[in-house]
Amino acid sequence: MKRFIKRIKYQFRRGNIGKILKYLISPLFGYPLYLFSFIVPRKKSLWIFGSHSKFNGNSKYLFIYVNETQKDITPVWICSDKKTLHQVRQYGYKAYMKWSLKGFIYSLRGGWYIYSRYTTDINFWTTGRAKEFNLWHGIGLKRIGFNIKKSMSALSFNEKNIFNRIFLPYIFRRPTYLLSTSPFITEYLFVNAFRITKEQCVELGYPRNDMFFLNDNDYYDFVKKYGDKPTLELIPSFKKYDKVFLYVPTWRETRKSFIKDAFPDIKKLDKLLEEKNYLFIMKFHIETKTEEIVKQKLKNIVVLDSFIDVYTLFKDIDVLVTDYSSIYYDYILLNKEVLLYPFDKDEYINEGNGLIADYDEYTQGVRANNFTELCEIIEKDIDLKIPKYDWIRETFWANYDGNASKNITEFIKNV
Repeated sequence: MKRFIKRIKYQFRRGNIGKILKYLISPLFGYPLYLFSFIVPRKKSLWIFGSHSKFNGNSKYLFIYVNETQKDITPVWICSDKKTLHQVRQYGYKAYMKWSLKGFIYSLRGGWYIYSRYTTDINFWTTGRAKEFNLWHGIGLKRIGFNIKKSMSALSFNEKNIFNRIFLPYIFRRPTYLLSTSPFITEYLFVNAFRITKEQCVELGYPRNDMFFLNDNDYYDFVKKYGDKPTLELIPSFKKYDKVFLYVPTWRETRKSFIKDAFPDIKKLDKLLEEKNYLFIMKFHIETKTEEIVKQKLKNIVVLDSFIDVYTLFKDIDVLVTDYSSIYYDYILLNKEVLLYPFDKDEYINEGNGLIADYDEYTQGVRANNFTELCEIIEKDIDLKIPKYDWIRETFWANYDGNASKNITEFIKNV
């Protein structure tokens, strides 16, 4: 009950009356529909895709691959907003709104649900007897799902709470299969987090990272076709800078605004970047409020929209700056420079969801523990190559070779 009330209060403060009504009303119509979905015949070659972050993530890249290579499969993207609908359709792919007639029928008939978080990425109420492949949206050390022992999120995973069972049923539905990347990730991150067996964790790599293994011509052809307009407009400007940084911090479970703590003197950093002729790109989680940076007139710092697909920037940036984000483990596949900025490590670990393993051991790289150190490292051009690179890559990616989309597609077709 406590978690449910907090969720309602949170949405009310954000003015999301529609979401509040959805929480309260959807079970009344949803459960009868859920029961009905078990008697509708499913079509094995109809694959239904969705994502919690619009047209993005692993779902996006696998969806593109299936459209381009599998003539015997019908892939359909289910959307929750019209902007995403238009974006997917501009590529010539099938896409429908969740509650449109065709979207509803396809969801009822789809043999496979392929998504990146929960079945709500598509439609939980139409999942009866559908097989599910959860691609998830990041590996790393952060506790997720039933691994979370404290913080507000832990309340959602309390199986004894009747309100959770009624209003958050999708949390307790186990996927048929879940995408993993290595034995380490399977055992320490996913098995307990989703309460599934090791056999249900399929270690095939991440579709969103397959493009890192393409030759330059194929890579840039792909980016030009599927990259977001803001990033496509930004990339050509990189040539006028001597170095380009990309800062991508993780989300804070406490929902505390951390930007002032991370950058107490943002104009000082901007001036330093201008002197060095460096560009510093920032991309925050969708829940992070960025107004305090956006409203300032900064010359060498750019803040991207939170829904931008930054993976299409990876080959063109020089240094990734991050903290505890799973993006670190994707980026290391390129074997480029990384600057870690865990300025609030103790607070993050103690007040948030915590980590599954030791941060210092499993996140290799040069660290800036505060804003002063961050500026010094940038100013002095310290070597930021990743130590123990071969070990860290093997631990998190095993034998991944850039064929995740192909291997996942073959796996699903052969089940």
